[in-house]
This record gives sequence, structure tokens and C-alpha cells, in this order.
Amino acid sequence: MLRSSKAILSILLSFTLPAQNAFGSEPIEIGSVEELFEIDIDSSNSYRLVSTLDLATDDADASEEGTQTANYLTTGLISYLGSFSGTFDGNGKTISGLDKPLFSSIQGTISNLTLRTLDLGVSGSGVLANNAVATTIVNVKTFGSINSNANDVGGIVGNSDVYSSIERSTADVNVSSEAGIYIGGLVGASYGSISDSAAHGDVSGAAWVGGLVGYSSGTVSQSHATGHVNGSVNNVGGLIGSSDGLITDSFSLGSVNGQTYIGGLVGVSSQNISQSYAMGDVSGTDYVGGLIGMINGEISINSAYASGDVTATGDGIGGLVGASLDYVTIENTISFGNVLGVNGVGGLIGDLYGSINNSSALGDVSGVGSIGGLAGRMAEGSSSIISYSSAHGAVSGSGDIIGGLVGFMHVTNLIEHSYSTGQVSGREDVGGLVGTAYGEISSSWAEGEVVTDGNPGGPFVGFCVYPSPTTCDPDLFEVPAEFATNYDPNPSIATLPPNENEQLEILNAGLAFDSPAFAINSCFNSGRPYLLSLNSSYLSACPSIRSKYYIKSLINKPSVVKGFNLFQKNMKKYGIDVVADDDKSLPQLMEEAQINASDSSNFITSRGNGLQFIINSNSNSPMQFWLELSNSERILIGVIDFEKYSSATLPMFKFTKSMQIKFLLVESSELNSKEPNLNSLKGQINLNITD
Repeated sequence: MLRSSKAILSILLSFTLPAQNAFGSEPIEIGSVEELFEIDIDSSNSYRLVSTLDLATDDADASEEGTQTANYLTTGLISYLGSFSGTFDGNGKTISGLDKPLFSSIQGTISNLTLRTLDLGVSGSGVLANNAVATTIVNVKTFGSINSNANDVGGIVGNSDVYSSIERSTADVNVSSEAGIYIGGLVGASYGSISDSAAHGDVSGAAWVGGLVGYSSGTVSQSHATGHVNGSVNNVGGLIGSSDGLITDSFSLGSVNGQTYIGGLVGVSSQNISQSYAMGDVSGTDYVGGLIGMINGEISINSAYASGDVTATGDGIGGLVGASLDYVTIENTISFGNVLGVNGVGGLIGDLYGSINNSSALGDVSGVGSIGGLAGRMAEGSSSIISYSSAHGAVSGSGDIIGGLVGFMHVTNLIEHSYSTGQVSGREDVGGLVGTAYGEISSSWAEGEVVTDGNPGGPFVGFCVYPSPTTCDPDLFEVPAEFATNYDPNPSIATLPPNENEQLEILNAGLAFDSPAFAINSCFNSGRPYLLSLNSSYLSACPSIRSKYYIKSLINKPSVVKGFNLFQKNMKKYGIDVVADDDKSLPQLMEEAQINASDSSNFITSRGNGLQFIINSNSNSPMQFWLELSNSERILIGVIDFEKYSSATLPMFKFTKSMQIKFLLVESSELNSKEPNLNSLKGQINLNITD
């Protein structure tokens, strides 16, 4: 039966149905595939799915003998349903067996819906719809694959306009449109906002290809992508292929491959990026970066890092950023990976037009010419500045202009309060700090061995033009007082790269002390810094689950917590039970969490489980232990006596409801405080209790 006959049948049947109001009344319930098709009769109404449906096996037309599936009835059509402008509540139900988008286009609200494709995948531009106009998509999940030859292809929708938003949604969809542009794991091209959403599939296309979004001009926040991304041409990113919108609190994990403008997080960016990172290896030809391939706009990158290796066959290659066309401000950033390119290659940025402050590059850097441990080249005619920054990897070039920190710096450039520690090797113009220096260098130094095949070369600057004694004469340059204790002109042991705590200080610099963006826990994110705002997105690699017997023996161990009895009586109203050794209803799962009192730690557990904290400290000072609820109310639990003990075992807590809470450790012995003194905050535990 053709779709047109099906539509006529649905219209005839509709005259026998009871009347329904469009909005403001109970939604029309959909319990079968046949009722699903009746949406086309009134596509602006409000609907609720009450049954799980399978479009590949369920009967879509009871008037015909045998089973007439939706897939059979819609053969040759671009979608199951046409344009929809109402409200569709999936009610937590699933529609499976899709071989094309559910809707042609949507304008309204779609929520609480799960969609699954056939094994062969969907042939359209999105699993939910080809495009969305003025649409709110909330808590929609898609699974499967898309195999398309189109442009604007995404795991949920192909295109969403400036008035659309996507929230708390996930696409676990492999998306492929090999010759297409604007290809994304969640959305192909997004002009609206995306928040608290994720894509987990691999993505491939030609250009403007991203693990989450191919092209974005709206804000992307608290979102991530985990799949591998491949683009055959340009503008390819682990999260977004090309972005003209803000990016905050987001990350990507997969490897990224392309040609030009390739980034671990974003291929090309013209807007600010903060509190974000990329962990995948990145490869391409020109303008390739561990976080961003090319910066095209006067933007800032703040509190960000990249940890993957960057490998390229061209110019403008960096561990964090490939190159910047406009003035960029890079602050509080780290790159961990090794970097390989040809010319203009840097551990943090290949070609710098802008400023770098409080940043470090830890990987080895290699190429042909203009190679630097932090920056390959500082732009001519720009007032580019590097301050309070460092490079720690070995730097090598087969050509000229090789520096431990910077390869080439122009006359208008400045380097201050910075240093490098790695070995530097090249042909000519090889310097421990800078290869060729036209600009001014102050309060900086280099510690690495310099190996050169020709002349000139030097332990500080390989070739110096600017007539500044602090630049040209390594015996006269000033060592900053804050580094003086570590400085040795002929060191046997170089200054070490930032350790874990120093990494957090770099990434969280400028943020409120009690509201850091990043934390480190060996259980999460392979031990790399991870975002506290997305702690529920991380799978714990080491939950430290012990047997009931083992933990039961610890339950009544003296906890050295003064004043705990005052709090214990009221804990139930906060959703926390204290488990006693003779408790007849022990939690099903009991976990032990060992933490340091000075750390910011994150844990995820489930309602009904038990969690016991063992807190270690070397402070020899008493610490208040506070509970902070999600509404910011704070309750003093007691004081831990670290003056006598270096470790405190707390009674086991059993959580009776889902919530997000914090435990704060504040240096104080006062038992009657009404509020904690956050200036004395030493550490905190962020705890997410899920259903």
C-alpha cells in the first residue's frame, strides 16, 4: 500500500475519534504505529507515546491482511512523518527499527524519547528529523547509525536554527557522509544552543566535521563527544568542526584526522573557549592543533588543555593551537602531547599572534625550522607577549631557528618571566630559550643542553639581533626572584614539569577558590584533569569496592571526629543514614573512598549504597567537616583531629535519595560555627548520588 492511501485511511478514521483540544488539555496518546501515523492529520497537536514501537515489525495498518510495517508503507519516502509543529512527549518510551528520519522537519517540543535505527542505519540527515526550526529538544536519545550522501547530517537532527535548543540529549550514532559538509555526531549544523548533551559515535565527512557538531554558531556548554572524527578535507574537530559560538565546560576524547584546520576540540574557532579540553591524537597537514587548528577572531582561551599527540606534514602546528590569524589571549592552559610538523611548530602553539600567560607545554617538539618548545613563531608586526610560561620537552629541528621556548620572535615581541628545560638541537640559530631573537627577553632563562651543527648557537639565544643586554648576553639576563632558588646556570637536574597540583593551579587560576573548574583523580579521565561540572559524565576506573565483611569491620572504628553525635541525629532529614556495625539493613554495595584532605575529589554512587571516607592529612591541624547541600545550605558535621592522627575513618554513610552534595574540609577547631570560613578551605569532596 502506498503512503498516500494510508493517509486517506487515517483521515477517514479520524472522523470517528473523540474530539481533542490542541494545547492546554491532556495530550493525545499514541499506543501503536497506526496511531503514530495519525500525527500527520494534525501535526500541530500535543501527543504522548504510551507504548514502545518497532517500525520494522509492528503492523502499521490493521485494515489490511497480514502485517504492513511502517518501513514497507513508507518505502521511497524521506521520512515516516511530515513536518511537525506540536509537542511530542516520548514518555520514556522507545521507537525502534528506523531506516529514515522519524519526522521530515520539526517545530515545537520533542522530549523524553529514545530512537533506535535498523542495523543498516538511517539514510536521511538525522534520526529524529532532517531539520529543526524554533524547536526545543530535551532528553532525546538516539542509537544506531546514519549512512548518507547529504550535507547537514547529525545523529539527532541534520540542522537546527538559531531559535532551537538541544538539552540533556545523547546520540550514540555512527554518522557517515563521506562527501558531505556540516556533519556532526549530534547535529550537522547548529545555529542555536546545545547544553548538557553528548555524542558517542564515530563521525566521518568531507569538511566541517565534528564529533558533536559540524558547524556551530550558538553556545555549546557542558557537552562532550567521545568518538573518532575523520574529515577528508578541512575544518575538522573532535567536538566541533568550525565554531562561531562560545564553548564552555566541554570536552572531546576521540582521535581527529583531516587535512587543513584540524583541532582536537575545534577545527576553526572565532569565539571564546573556556574550561574545556581534548584528549585525542590529532593529525593533518597545515594548521593543526591539539585543541584548536586555527583561531579566526580576537578571542580568549582560558582554563583549557590538550593531551593528545599532534602529527602533521605542514606548517602552523601546535600542541594546543595550530595558528592564530587574529589576536588571541591564551591563559591558564597546558599541552601534554608530543608535536611533529614542518615549519612554525610549537609545543603549545605553532604561530602566535597574541599573548600567552601562565601556560606550559610538556611534550617533545620536532620539525624542520622555526621550532619552539612553547611557540614556533611569534608574529611579525604584532605585540605578542609570552609571560609566566614554560616548556619542558626536548626540541629538535633538521633546519634553523630552533628554541627551547620559542623558535622565532620579532622586534615587537616580548618574553618575560618564562623558561625552558628541555634539550634543544638543530642546525643553526639554536638557543636554549629562543632560536632567533629580535625582541626583548627579561626575567627568563633556559636550562636545557643545546646541540647545534653550525653557528651561531647559544645556551640562551641562538642568534640575537635586538641590542638588549638581557637578550644578547646570557651572563647579564635577570633571573626572577621567584625562580632564583631553582636556578642553576649549569644544572644537573632540570626544573621539573608541573606536577598534578601545579597543573590544577594553572587550569583553575583566576577562578574562585571554592569554585574550581578542574580536579584530578586517578579514577577519572585517565588521571588527567577533568571538569567538575561534568563529573557524572566520567566512568570510574577504580571504584575501590571492598567486600561487605572488610568494610563492616571498619564501620565502628574510632573516627576521631569530635562533635559527630550532634549531627548524627539529624542526618536522616538530609537523606543520609549512618550505618552501625549491627545494622540489620546493610547497604547492598559498600565502597571505601580514600582521599587527601587537601584535594578536590569527586565520587559517584547510587541511592541505597554505602560510602565510607578515609581522609588522610599531613597538616597537623584540626579541620571542620561540613556538609553542603544542593541549595548551598551548609551544616557542620564535626571537627577531625588531625593534630593527633594523620588519618580519619568516618562512619559509613548510606544515601537514601538521589542528590548532589559536597563535603568541605576547613581548617578550624571551632565546633559551634554557623558558616565555614571559605578562606580556610583546604579540600572538598563532590558527591553525585544517582538513581
